Amino acid sequence: FLMDLIDGRLDSFIQKLRRYLLQCTSVKDFKNESHYHTFVLGAFLGIHATHDVHSNKESGLGFMDMVLVPRDTQATQAILFEFKHVPTDSKTRKDLKQLSKHARAAVITGLKQIHLRGYDQFLAHYPAVQQVVKIGVAFANRWVSAGSITTSVRSDGALVQDTFQKKEITFYEGS
Repeated sequence: FLMDLIDGRLDSFIQKLRRYLLQCTSVKDFKNESHYHTFVLGAFLGIHATHDVHSNKESGLGFMDMVLVPRDTQATQAILFEFKHVPTDSKTRKDLKQLSKHARAAVITGLKQIHLRGYDQFLAHYPAVQQVVKIGVAFANRWVSAGSITTSVRSDGALVQDTFQKKEITFYEGS
Protein backbone atom coordinates (compact mmCIF):
# COMPACT_ATOMS: atom_id res chain seq x y z
CA PHE A 1 0.00 0.00 0.00
CA LEU A 2 2.98 2.31 0.37
CA MET A 3 3.61 2.23 -3.39
CA ASP A 4 0.07 3.57 -3.86
CA LEU A 5 1.09 6.57 -1.77
CA ILE A 6 4.39 7.10 -3.57
CA ASP A 7 2.79 6.72 -7.00
CA GLY A 8 0.07 9.28 -6.18
CA ARG A 9 -2.82 6.83 -5.84
CA LEU A 10 -4.03 8.38 -2.61
CA ASP A 11 -7.55 6.98 -2.83
CA SER A 12 -6.15 3.44 -3.03
CA PHE A 13 -3.68 4.18 -0.21
CA ILE A 14 -6.49 5.38 2.08
CA GLN A 15 -8.73 2.43 1.19
CA LYS A 16 -5.96 -0.04 1.99
CA LEU A 17 -5.00 1.79 5.17
CA ARG A 18 -8.62 1.74 6.33
CA ARG A 19 -8.95 -1.95 5.47
CA TYR A 20 -5.79 -2.70 7.45
CA LEU A 21 -7.02 -0.74 10.46
CA LEU A 22 -10.40 -2.51 10.35
CA GLN A 23 -8.91 -5.99 9.99
CA CYS A 24 -5.88 -5.79 12.26
CA THR A 25 -6.50 -3.30 15.04
CA SER A 26 -8.89 -2.68 17.89
CA VAL A 27 -10.62 0.53 18.95
CA LYS A 28 -8.53 0.14 22.12
CA ASP A 29 -5.25 0.47 20.19
CA PHE A 30 -5.54 4.18 19.39
CA LYS A 31 -6.46 6.74 22.04
CA ASN A 32 -4.85 9.91 20.69
CA GLU A 33 -3.01 11.46 17.75
CA SER A 34 0.42 10.30 18.87
CA HIS A 35 -0.70 6.65 18.70
CA TYR A 36 -1.69 7.10 15.02
CA HIS A 37 1.50 9.05 14.36
CA THR A 38 3.66 6.23 15.71
CA PHE A 39 1.64 3.64 13.77
CA VAL A 40 2.15 5.52 10.47
CA LEU A 41 5.83 6.13 11.20
CA GLY A 42 6.28 2.38 11.67
CA ALA A 43 4.45 1.68 8.40
CA PHE A 44 6.73 4.10 6.56
CA LEU A 45 9.80 2.04 7.47
CA GLY A 46 8.97 0.14 4.29
CA ILE A 47 10.01 3.13 2.15
CA HIS A 48 12.97 4.31 4.19
CA ALA A 49 15.38 2.98 1.54
CA THR A 50 13.91 5.29 -1.12
CA HIS A 51 12.74 8.26 0.94
CA ASP A 52 13.97 10.39 3.79
CA VAL A 53 11.26 10.09 6.44
CA HIS A 54 11.12 12.96 8.93
CA SER A 55 8.84 12.87 11.96
CA ASN A 56 7.89 15.95 13.98
CA LYS A 57 10.30 18.03 11.94
CA GLU A 58 10.54 21.71 12.85
CA SER A 59 9.60 23.88 9.90
CA GLY A 60 8.01 27.27 9.45
CA LEU A 61 6.12 28.15 12.61
CA GLY A 62 5.87 24.72 14.16
CA PHE A 63 6.43 21.00 13.77
CA MET A 64 5.01 19.11 10.81
CA ASP A 65 3.85 15.63 11.69
CA MET A 66 5.67 13.81 8.91
CA VAL A 67 7.30 14.40 5.54
CA LEU A 68 8.57 11.97 2.92
CA VAL A 69 11.27 13.25 0.57
CA PRO A 70 12.57 11.06 -2.25
CA ARG A 71 16.27 10.25 -2.11
CA ASP A 72 16.39 9.86 -5.89
CA THR A 73 17.10 13.31 -7.32
CA GLN A 74 15.05 12.38 -10.42
CA ALA A 75 11.95 12.01 -8.22
CA THR A 76 10.51 15.46 -7.69
CA GLN A 77 7.53 15.04 -5.36
CA ALA A 78 7.62 15.30 -1.56
CA ILE A 79 4.67 14.30 0.63
CA LEU A 80 3.87 16.26 3.78
CA PHE A 81 1.39 14.96 6.41
CA GLU A 82 -0.61 16.48 9.22
CA PHE A 83 -2.50 13.94 11.34
CA LYS A 84 -5.62 14.67 13.33
CA HIS A 85 -7.43 12.51 15.86
CA VAL A 86 -11.22 12.71 15.85
CA PRO A 87 -12.62 11.75 19.26
CA THR A 88 -15.61 9.43 19.07
CA ASP A 89 -18.08 7.82 21.38
CA SER A 90 -20.07 4.62 20.90
CA LYS A 91 -22.89 6.52 19.15
CA THR A 92 -20.61 8.38 16.71
CA ARG A 93 -18.75 5.17 15.81
CA LYS A 94 -22.02 3.67 14.54
CA ASP A 95 -23.09 6.71 12.51
CA LEU A 96 -20.87 6.73 9.42
CA LYS A 97 -22.40 9.97 8.12
CA GLN A 98 -21.46 11.85 11.32
CA LEU A 99 -18.10 10.13 11.49
CA SER A 100 -17.33 11.17 7.92
CA LYS A 101 -18.48 14.75 8.61
CA HIS A 102 -16.22 15.11 11.68
CA ALA A 103 -13.30 13.47 9.89
CA ARG A 104 -13.66 15.77 6.88
CA ALA A 105 -13.61 18.82 9.19
CA ALA A 106 -10.44 17.49 10.83
CA VAL A 107 -8.82 16.98 7.41
CA ILE A 108 -9.54 20.63 6.56
CA THR A 109 -8.09 21.71 9.92
CA GLY A 110 -4.90 19.72 9.21
CA LEU A 111 -4.48 21.21 5.75
CA LYS A 112 -5.06 24.73 7.09
CA GLN A 113 -2.40 24.09 9.73
CA ILE A 114 0.13 23.02 7.08
CA HIS A 115 -0.62 26.19 5.13
CA LEU A 116 -0.78 28.71 7.98
CA ARG A 117 2.35 27.46 9.73
CA GLY A 118 4.39 27.15 6.54
CA TYR A 119 5.46 23.56 7.16
CA ASP A 120 6.59 23.21 3.53
CA GLN A 121 9.45 25.70 4.07
CA PHE A 122 11.70 22.82 5.12
CA LEU A 123 11.53 21.45 1.59
CA ALA A 124 13.50 24.39 0.21
CA HIS A 125 16.58 22.40 1.36
CA TYR A 126 15.79 19.77 -1.29
CA PRO A 127 16.52 21.30 -4.72
CA ALA A 128 15.10 18.32 -6.65
CA VAL A 129 11.64 18.74 -5.09
CA GLN A 130 9.33 20.48 -7.54
CA GLN A 131 5.98 19.46 -6.12
CA VAL A 132 4.62 19.10 -2.60
CA VAL A 133 1.59 16.96 -1.86
CA LYS A 134 0.12 18.19 1.42
CA ILE A 135 -2.10 15.60 3.07
CA GLY A 136 -4.36 16.05 6.05
CA VAL A 137 -5.27 12.69 7.58
CA ALA A 138 -8.06 12.27 10.12
CA PHE A 139 -8.25 9.16 12.26
CA ALA A 140 -11.36 8.26 14.23
CA ASN A 141 -10.71 4.90 15.88
CA ARG A 142 -10.36 2.61 12.87
CA TRP A 143 -11.88 5.06 10.38
CA VAL A 144 -9.51 7.13 8.25
CA SER A 145 -10.17 10.01 5.87
CA ALA A 146 -7.74 12.24 4.05
CA GLY A 147 -7.58 15.25 1.81
CA SER A 148 -4.77 16.67 -0.25
CA ILE A 149 -3.61 19.81 -1.96
CA THR A 150 -0.63 19.79 -4.34
CA THR A 151 1.57 22.85 -4.71
CA SER A 152 4.64 23.62 -6.78
CA VAL A 153 8.18 24.76 -6.08
CA ARG A 154 9.74 27.31 -8.45
CA SER A 155 12.82 26.40 -10.45
CA ASP A 156 14.93 28.61 -8.14
CA GLY A 157 13.89 26.46 -5.17
CA ALA A 158 11.53 29.01 -3.65
CA LEU A 159 8.16 27.70 -2.61
CA VAL A 160 5.17 28.93 -4.54
CA GLN A 161 3.01 30.74 -2.03
CA ASP A 162 -0.37 29.20 -2.39
CA THR A 163 -3.63 30.42 -0.96
CA PHE A 164 -5.64 27.94 1.02
CA GLN A 165 -8.91 27.22 -0.76
CA LYS A 166 -11.23 24.49 0.50
CA LYS A 167 -12.45 23.96 -3.05
CA GLU A 168 -8.93 22.82 -4.04
CA ILE A 169 -8.96 19.90 -1.60
CA THR A 170 -9.31 16.43 -3.04
CA PHE A 171 -10.91 14.17 -0.42
CA TYR A 172 -10.17 10.47 -0.03
CA GLU A 173 -12.53 8.56 2.18
CA GLY A 174 -12.18 5.09 0.75
CA SER A 175 -15.10 2.73 0.72
